[in-house]
Amino acid sequence: MKEIDLAIIGNLAFSKEVTPATERVCLGGGAYYAAVGSSVVSERIGLVSRIGPDFPVEPLIKRKIDIEGVKIVPEGETPVFTVYQNPENARIFANPEMGLASEADPTIFPASYLLAKYIYLATSLPDQHLLWIKNLKSRGIDKSRITANAFELYVREYPELTKTVLSNVGTVFLNEEELNTLKQYGELMFSTPVVLTKGPLGAIYIDGNEIISVPAPKVNVVDTTGAGDTLAGVFLALRSQNIPIEQALERAVNIASTSITEFGVEHINPY
Repeated sequence: MKEIDLAIIGNLAFSKEVTPATERVCLGGGAYYAAVGSSVVSERIGLVSRIGPDFPVEPLIKRKIDIEGVKIVPEGETPVFTVYQNPENARIFANPEMGLASEADPTIFPASYLLAKYIYLATSLPDQHLLWIKNLKSRGIDKSRITANAFELYVREYPELTKTVLSNVGTVFLNEEELNTLKQYGELMFSTPVVLTKGPLGAIYIDGNEIISVPAPKVNVVDTTGAGDTLAGVFLALRSQNIPIEQALERAVNIASTSITEFGVEHINPY
């Protein structure tokens, strides 16, 4: 049985990226981005997701990502997410083909992953995050080990549910747009660490009076989809190895910055 430091829960999907220059379909989904990113710095990554028979698992295996928690549903449909990116790098999310991402199935979480130092809820519907949080806590997982990432589309559609999710995990990941949107629905107070991503300005770790700011390198931006999940995966994988916060955040920012220089995330960790 492989020992896991970081268990990642979320969607594996096909991501259709449309930019002013071109478009293409890549492997994607929040869990995929986080898993590929974290596999750059660790071989103790476990993945929990449901996929249709058309999603290739070979790229995950070649990166030494454990897929005990990946369930292939023979009659299921792998989600397809379409993202339009304008010249200013702002994103518009088209109506997704949710498929298996339309509901969560906590029964697929392997018992062997219960000892993971961190469990990361990649970008997904907040009601699914809450279902996972309830299930994980019922199985003895302390709140401090559960982490979650907000998602701007769902923040706009489900702000109160998103706030409930973020108040019930041990580490919060979100970007400035998501933070500003949530502030419109009342005061935000986090009693747990927050990693705030700031796009080309890098990221900030905030835990009470402790504030650590890390700048981002200047890169040629091609496709920003998945950068937040990539950053979170790398940061948590390094923290699970007791790498100091500033070093972990700096590495995470650099790898996330690399991820946006091409479509998808295959280029940040080639086989």
